[in-house]
Amino acid sequence: MIRAALLALVLAACTSAPPELPAPILPQRAGTDSIVALRAEGVRYMAVGEDRFVLRIYDDRISFARAGEDELTFPQAEPILPRWRGEILESEADGHRLRVEIRSTGRCEGKNGRDTVEVTLDGEAFSGCGRAF
Repeated sequence: MIRAALLALVLAACTSAPPELPAPILPQRAGTDSIVALRAEGVRYMAVGEDRFVLRIYDDRISFARAGEDELTFPQAEPILPRWRGEILESEADGHRLRVEIRSTGRCEGKNGRDTVEVTLDGEAFSGCGRAF
């Protein structure tokens, strides 16, 4: 009889729900983390050049913007895999032709990434550094 009561007590303890814990108090961040914001926007790769350009690669499009000019948007293209480590993207839209060469070197002479990025827009060449997100 004591064994049955003890077994019932043990089983009841195992089947009861654990007590609710309060939500943790996390420190507030000052400002917004730019990498988190870019990821939330859907950017999977970004390059910045000393020629004052920004290249953003999304899953479905590529955007290219130069300082003082409108942003150009191109459809995403299948990457061409060259003999060197990296990829080449070629796309056309609204009479503009874009070629992006990403060389995964692990380091870049600039300070904004670890890949060397060469962009050609309508025959005009730009260079910079980039990184994947």
